[in-house]
Amino acid sequence: MDRTMHGRPVSDEQIQAWADEAERGYDVGEMLERRRNEAGETEK
Repeated sequence: MDRTMHGRPVSDEQIQAWADEAERGYDVGEMLERRRNEAGETEK
């Protein structure tokens, strides 16, 4: 079965990397900071 994300192929290796990252857990503060930066917000 071919796996895609937004119409682009996703390798088994990438899926495993995402799974490994999820198992380690996420730093919520880092995720929020990354999201703010992607939205073009700057620190005040």
